Amino acid sequence: MYDCDTNSRTIYDVLGTGKSIIVLSKGVDCSICRNAAPGWQTWASNNKTEVEVWGAITYLYNQSNFSPPCTATDKWINDFSWTDIFTFADSSRDWYQSGTPRYYVYSAIDSTITYQGGSSSAARSNAIAQSTVGLSNVFDNKQLLYIYSKQQIQLKQVPSSVDQFRLVDLSGRIVNEGNVNS
Repeated sequence: MYDCDTNSRTIYDVLGTGKSIIVLSKGVDCSICRNAAPGWQTWASNNKTEVEVWGAITYLYNQSNFSPPCTATDKWINDFSWTDIFTFADSSRDWYQSGTPRYYVYSAIDSTITYQGGSSSAARSNAIAQSTVGLSNVFDNKQLLYIYSKQQIQLKQVPSSVDQFRLVDLSGRIVNEGNVNS
């Protein structure tokens, strides 16, 4: 995604850092969205080490309120001081679905959408649970190796506390899973 200043973010680059993502679908003409906006900046600032928050700004009722899209989006950013939220114009309404506010949580665990709905508290708790920030301390990425073939997965130097594995491809599809044995 690109914001109005042509800064870009990709979902997989963010998830690769261990942070989960919440995408907030907010309508410029949605009073519920506007009332919740300051609280989202505070929450994003307080949780930015574990979760990245994105604001997908669109129109709800009247498309003329969103013309031009970057003017309306930049006004939203300025009005609510969204400095810790990557905010972009969702002019194609990719995250709009039957009204706003709407929340989507992308998991750093397996790159899937683990929540989509209208509850901000459910989105927040789900995003925190899906973050893997800090788990890299359990595994030294230089020492944990795996080799995948159609017949075998080999894990080396796995901590004794780990007894199961799940191999997930970049699309979020589970390729293989099972118990770790000798």
